[in-house]
Amino acid sequence: MFQPNNGRSHPLIDNDQTVISAFVRVVKDPTGVLWHNFINYDSKKVTGYVGLINQGTTSYLNAAVQCLYMIKYFRRSVYKIPTESDVPIKSIALALQRVFYNLQFSEVAVGTTELTGSFGWDSPDISKEHDFLLFNRILQENLASKMKNTPADGDMEKLFIGKMESYGKGISIDYEFSREEDYYDILLDVKGCKNLYESFVKYVAEFVEKQQIGGYGLQNVKKGVYLESFPSVLYIQLKRFEYDISRDAMHIVVILKVPEKDSKWFIYDDNRVIPVTDSEVFEDNYGDEAPNDNQLSALRPPMAAKKCYTRAYVLVYIRESDVDEMLASMSPGDIPPHIKRHLDGEKAQNEMHLTVKVSCVHQLSCDLRFL
Repeated sequence: MFQPNNGRSHPLIDNDQTVISAFVRVVKDPTGVLWHNFINYDSKKVTGYVGLINQGTTSYLNAAVQCLYMIKYFRRSVYKIPTESDVPIKSIALALQRVFYNLQFSEVAVGTTELTGSFGWDSPDISKEHDFLLFNRILQENLASKMKNTPADGDMEKLFIGKMESYGKGISIDYEFSREEDYYDILLDVKGCKNLYESFVKYVAEFVEKQQIGGYGLQNVKKGVYLESFPSVLYIQLKRFEYDISRDAMHIVVILKVPEKDSKWFIYDDNRVIPVTDSEVFEDNYGDEAPNDNQLSALRPPMAAKKCYTRAYVLVYIRESDVDEMLASMSPGDIPPHIKRHLDGEKAQNEMHLTVKVSCVHQLSCDLRFL
């Protein structure tokens, strides 16, 4: 420190003095929690929303449920299913109704044990990591069957099911085929594509493939797909995912924009809901190996460890012309009376038991002091 080195013409310390240059970066915090240590963090107070408790490997379930909960048209449809005579542990519809009610009115993170129980899952099933979209489809199909001959009949098809046509034509023979089918989501390539538009162009592009055709043998056939219709809510799966070796599982969270005017982006990471910046939503999810040092997210300690493997895996879009209908405000009349009655009663009973336990502990403490 007292000798010139490393190409410097003067030592760091000269005549018992040194010069220190400081670069101060001023960063505006649009989230209000950029430097929060998240000790005793209150999601409800900060965001107005609460998270879902992870049972160990149920982050896929939490992400799917939070996403569906925000689609208010879907929430109303679920509430229309008659469940007054059902038992939560045996009824997926009733269990989901109760989860939705608690997500709206609870002050703390909501449990999902009734919901997983309604699927007939035991401990091995719960501890197994399931696919987000597969679980989503199973849930929607089950609800669709429960909605038959009810006021919600047909809502699942309107919300989530589109139609596509697969077609083919022989190049050197007189052969054609076409097949119409429903789809719940679209699987798109991202490799070599700069944006989602290019991924869609690649998806519908025609290609030539050899196919065994009766009477003609192996022939070249030009094939393609035509998207006939889109649902009100479109799920797009991107052909990429990241496996977390340290946890032996995929890390799954959902980032949602609150469906209100001047809305903000929140990340729903199991039991916590945290405001995030636009750069965290868009720039941090392209699949880079490390976050950009200039991004605000690099300053957020709890998120830093995740950014090195954050990848956008599923995108969810609402048809612009259907937004008002899909996100119309809820009213008290949308909630079945028995859901409110039962859950409010259970809450009051739990609070009473807690009061009794506290009183017993207090009495025991007094008795011990007396003795």
